[in-house]
Amino acid sequence: MPCEAAKRMLNWTVLPKVCTDSLFEATDCSAALTMTGFERLCTDLFSRTVDPVKKALGDEKLDKADIDEMVLYRRKKIRQVR
Repeated sequence: MPCEAAKRMLNWTVLPKVCTDSLFEATDCSAALTMTGFERLCTDLFSRTVDPVKKALGDEKLDKADIDEMVLYRRKKIRQVR
């Protein structure tokens, strides 16, 4: 998928280009994306991770101070969400 490839490239380049053929009614699409732009587009998704984590901690009667380490998969932005 072009979007998945661009997401991975965000870690390596400043402006990966997303291109897709026939996105809508045979119209091709091309756009450049920065890490800042990607994070702005995904702000809602990042924010929605907070409540499930709080619920999981609450269900186990834990506080964030009880967590020694976390395993994150690819997205360093999750570390910044509080």
